[in-house]
Amino acid sequence: MPEISIPLAIEYAIYAVAIAGSLFAWILLGRWYSRTGQILPFEPRRAVPWTAIDLVLILMAQLLLGLLVMRIMQQRFDISGVPEIANLARPELLTLLWLSIGASILTVLFAVALVALRCNADRDDLGLNTKELRADLRRGVIAFVLIATLVYALQAGLFHLYPTPHPFIDLLRKQPDNELFLVIFVSVVIVAPICEEILFRVLLQGWLESAMSETSIRQPAAVDGAEMAAETDETERRPQPTGRLRPINSTNPYAASQVNAAINPAAYIVQPLELSRRFAPVLISSIVFALAHFGHGPAPIPLFFLACALGYLYQQTHRIWPSLVVHTLLNLCSLAILWAEL
Repeated sequence: MPEISIPLAIEYAIYAVAIAGSLFAWILLGRWYSRTGQILPFEPRRAVPWTAIDLVLILMAQLLLGLLVMRIMQQRFDISGVPEIANLARPELLTLLWLSIGASILTVLFAVALVALRCNADRDDLGLNTKELRADLRRGVIAFVLIATLVYALQAGLFHLYPTPHPFIDLLRKQPDNELFLVIFVSVVIVAPICEEILFRVLLQGWLESAMSETSIRQPAAVDGAEMAAETDETERRPQPTGRLRPINSTNPYAASQVNAAINPAAYIVQPLELSRRFAPVLISSIVFALAHFGHGPAPIPLFFLACALGYLYQQTHRIWPSLVVHTLLNLCSLAILWAEL
């Protein structure tokens, strides 16, 4: 019988604990669902104020910043065409990674500034409300335990059947460099989760939800910042939506026309009854998220299922924190496993 090394035994033990923890979490989730009939309650919220035009402007900004990064690389290092990561020397590679990090951050800052100035979006619209931060962080950790093993297992199976090199993984294996690892850590564990959750979940999915979901119309209150009351009719009392009424800002020269309109209904989203309308925003944003990672072999397949889970968390809470926790922990664990293999 072949001997098993101590590091390999530790690795197997970690896998066993992860699988057992995931199974236990799924059992608890099943018991919770059987008692309550739901996994995570839906929280009504205001329809986000940005439009498809804003998303197009953000996409254009992202493309322009990407072209700027390529132009800087070509001029600084005398590179012709699009630089390939595998062919770059260490100084060129580090420069490209830092420039890419900067471009991602600038894209998100531009996006947030655009919807804030043009559409009067606030932190509730952007999913940044911290009223239930501790509970949201706990939801994120629980969701990570539930889905991490499934995502890793699917990813491992697909890459075993269709082995495809990943540029970052190959780089770290060929050049186990501390500075390179630090840059990749900043990119993968810090910048990528924040930027991708804001772009795909908050902005794209948030707009899709507003466009596809059932809404209840509520006229603005006469006093700025008045709490939005729960709408009541003869047959139904709706839950009170999160956040406050968005005041009309007629002095904002950047505001979109629907914000400064004379009649400015404050619509808020309530849970739609049809499953297709409920999950269409999650599915569409998940497909776009997966396609954004096209070129890494079968990676878009497990990433699609991961994005569906992240989208569900965001749809139910309309806060970025649960999905951000899951995204960050998954990337952190992936990088930790890679570091252990070096």
